[in-house]
Amino acid sequence: MNPISETSAERPQPRPKTVSSEATGRSASDSSLRRLEGALSAVALIIAACLAWRTRFRVNSDAMNYLDLGDAIYRGEWPTAINGLWSPLYPALLGLARRLLRPSGYWESTMAHGLNLALYGLALIGFRSFFRRLRLAMRREAGDANAVTWPERSWTILGYTVFLGCSLVLIRISVLSPDLLVAALVYFAASILLTIAAGNRRAWTFAALGVVLGLGYLAKTPMFWGSVLFLAAAFFVVRDWRKAAPRVALAAGLFLVIAGLYFVPLSMIKGRPTIGDTARLNYGFHIHKVPYVHWQGDTAGNGSPRHPTRRLMTSPDVYEFASPVGGTYPPWYDPSYWYEGLRFAWKPADVRRLTTSLLDLYFMFTDTFQVSLLVGLLVVTVRVWDRDAVRRVLLRRWYVVLPAVGVLLMYSLVHVEPRYLSAFAALLWLGLYSGMALGEAEGDRRWLAAVALAVIGGMLFEMTGPLVVATESEQQAAVDGHLHWRVARELQKMGIRPEDPIASAGSGNTAYWARLAGLKVVAETRWRDDLWTAPEPARAAALRALASTGARGIVSRELPPASAASGWQPLGDTGFAYLRLGRP
Repeated sequence: MNPISETSAERPQPRPKTVSSEATGRSASDSSLRRLEGALSAVALIIAACLAWRTRFRVNSDAMNYLDLGDAIYRGEWPTAINGLWSPLYPALLGLARRLLRPSGYWESTMAHGLNLALYGLALIGFRSFFRRLRLAMRREAGDANAVTWPERSWTILGYTVFLGCSLVLIRISVLSPDLLVAALVYFAASILLTIAAGNRRAWTFAALGVVLGLGYLAKTPMFWGSVLFLAAAFFVVRDWRKAAPRVALAAGLFLVIAGLYFVPLSMIKGRPTIGDTARLNYGFHIHKVPYVHWQGDTAGNGSPRHPTRRLMTSPDVYEFASPVGGTYPPWYDPSYWYEGLRFAWKPADVRRLTTSLLDLYFMFTDTFQVSLLVGLLVVTVRVWDRDAVRRVLLRRWYVVLPAVGVLLMYSLVHVEPRYLSAFAALLWLGLYSGMALGEAEGDRRWLAAVALAVIGGMLFEMTGPLVVATESEQQAAVDGHLHWRVARELQKMGIRPEDPIASAGSGNTAYWARLAGLKVVAETRWRDDLWTAPEPARAAALRALASTGARGIVSRELPPASAASGWQPLGDTGFAYLRLGRP
């Protein structure tokens, strides 16, 4: 016998490499989930694209200021480009898009809505990153505890339905604002938090968190305090403060460096330390009921303006504001300038108004698709109830829920609008739902699947109306077509040229036609009807006051009544009217 062969035969042979059935099943499951996520993402993008195209000519009042700021940024007009209300990142993106695409006036609003759609796509990418890391965390915890959690296909559909509602119902994609950009950055920040919670303690992970949070503040001032909450969550989720402190310090340092690109020059311009005047102005507008424009210090207990818009006469009220603020409509381009000197004295009525703001937050959660989420959360909590249930549901994903709850409460103290809450509402709901776990029985899995499908069905039913039915302003924009562009064309036919000063009958806050024509609104009558109904001598005096500002003419959004129509000319078929002003 060959000894070599005998030895080889007796030696145990290595087993051929095989893939376990569990690993194979997990790989197949992941592949299936990726296809499902791809399909859901495609549906979400198609819906958003249809909505954006439907309202491509709509330009809300804030959007005109963002476009003006974007122009100022790329012209390097920094004193004009930096102001206390509008954060710079969204205007900078609009300015970059205009610089690259160079759209005509007709296509400018479509370009802006295209950018909004791109930001929606960025928010979707951020959400996918967050949601996948959340699913991995749930898998680990369910495996460690031998517990049943949400079936993954049902959970995936539930998650993307929450994203759709938060991104297209709470935020209307027709509104040109930085809210979708903020949502994208919040999802990325939450994704990084989940990475840290999973054990990734590398410095670059914390550096990425600091960069994302810094960009969040550049997108919207309230994110400064939201970033503090994210950094606190990152510190405590590490558990070992010796390891956490230097890494969170790195994140905080990068955050301050990026945020300083805005708050340092803003503080220099204002002559005082400030991260922005958003909270102060909104507190004045919504709690103390200070008027949005033309505050003259006539609200008790709020101080007096250092440099108000100039009131030329009353009955009707006529204001001039040609300098020193830039923009198409200076009173709303930089309210922080006109409202320097605004102060607050506590009044009993403030308690009622703060309570109303908190109730607004409550109704926002009970008057939308979020009702189904609330009911589903309560149903599962009751089913799994034991002495540890509350801790399991509320604290398992505390580092995701904490920043969300903190920001929601922060807004509720001043002013709440659904679009402010989008990503934070998604973090809150998915953070709470991801903490749910039952026993090991297969019946528990089927029960959770049934609850998920019921919640999904309820959300889709409640979302159908807001997604399909346009708001009143969206419907009006669809009827008008590109109304403001047509007005601008008619003004050019009247001999008005770019950079001419113009006046407005009624607030110029929505005078997008002036931007398209290259004009600056320098004066206005506060209320259009007051001009129409004023006695003839007062109306003539108002027109003389407007002419004294250097305005070439005055534009009204509607034709005046016959009693006040002398000299007014219709601007084509737009419904607008124009009156040439003579020199006084």
